[in-house]
Amino acid sequence: MPFDGAPFNLFERPFEVGLIQTAHGDFAFDRRRLLRRLPGTDDWQLVGLGGPVARGFSGIRVDADGKLRLTTWGGVLQYDPNVPEPALVPLAVKLDGWTLHRAGEPDLRLPLQPGLAPTLHPGDRLSFEAAMPSLGGGVELRYRIDGLESAWSAWQPPGRPLLTLHLAAPGDYSLRVEGRTRNGRLGTPLRFDFRVAPAWWQTPWARLAQVLAALLLVLLAAQWISRWRYRHYLQRNRLLEQRITERTAELEAANRKLAELATEDSLTGVANRRALEQALNREWERCAELGQPLAMAMIDVDHFKRFNDTHGHLEGDRQLVRVARTLAERVRPVRELLARYGGEEFAVILPGADVAEAVTRAEAMRAAFDHPDSATTVSIGVAAEVPGPGRSPADLMRAADQALYAAKRRGRNRVVAATE
Repeated sequence: MPFDGAPFNLFERPFEVGLIQTAHGDFAFDRRRLLRRLPGTDDWQLVGLGGPVARGFSGIRVDADGKLRLTTWGGVLQYDPNVPEPALVPLAVKLDGWTLHRAGEPDLRLPLQPGLAPTLHPGDRLSFEAAMPSLGGGVELRYRIDGLESAWSAWQPPGRPLLTLHLAAPGDYSLRVEGRTRNGRLGTPLRFDFRVAPAWWQTPWARLAQVLAALLLVLLAAQWISRWRYRHYLQRNRLLEQRITERTAELEAANRKLAELATEDSLTGVANRRALEQALNREWERCAELGQPLAMAMIDVDHFKRFNDTHGHLEGDRQLVRVARTLAERVRPVRELLARYGGEEFAVILPGADVAEAVTRAEAMRAAFDHPDSATTVSIGVAAEVPGPGRSPADLMRAADQALYAAKRRGRNRVVAATE
């Protein structure tokens, strides 16, 4: 079966590679290179033998006397385990130089000044040259610029230049360059810090002047508009004032009656926010008398705005109905209450449940949406406490809401307790 992993990918001609397993390690070789993997390790290291005899590797074998011998074009080399392994020469990536390209000026080769972060200007272009000296050859480099991009570039052989960077936004940047050899050895990475100074119109004083000028224009415009609207609507307001006064009393009475009667959410069929607040106050007093804990879970449908933008608001309403139905199946109807808090948020009151039990119940609700067929997932914040002096139902709701936002900040589709 085809195989392109180590050690074959460490050679320029993988089809010429020979392999042998011995008590002293595994060996891979072609005519020009010899690699060794020590017992119990996964790294292949280049074996530097040196000398005119160690050229042209043609075969390795373990003879009848148990000795490991390597056949070369010029002779036979025998492995002696009593000779200590030579220390590997440390590898390090170094910056050969960097060139500044500035519009209207000739290119400037800048000197290397360790420990100094040079200051440049927006619009400049920089060309960096890096290398990693290695006797084994086959060196590859990759780079990343902190403050500009987070991903590493592809591995590439050293070239001139390594990269050319166009400076745009002001700020502090760091060029990081990593190096490796063909046999997998990593060198000490390079870090080069530099700074891009802001243009004159990007300085704090210039920005402050721009903000003050904009505020002044806004104030003048607002004053002119307010005077114009005042004169325009003054006569109409006088005519409507009497009618508004008469209707206000009627509307307030009707609103009070509707607020008392409306305890069910018209879309999902579960309790609404008013019913939630009434039930929370009632259970708070009841649990305080019995000395029992009271738990509350705040639930938010993840990325619901994106769902609406993709599928439309009608499908979004249907999804809210499905979410409410799924949550209602996991709420005990005797004392527990599921309510729509607003928008895509729901709340569940769990009397008698401590933090551990509330987290378990919330995890079961979350898991009901965590499967491939579910169009959305949910994030849940949980809080629980035994009602006592100095505390109120609003404190419990606030703790659950803060835990919910912590769950959303940690990546959504999870349960977070207020104690966390």
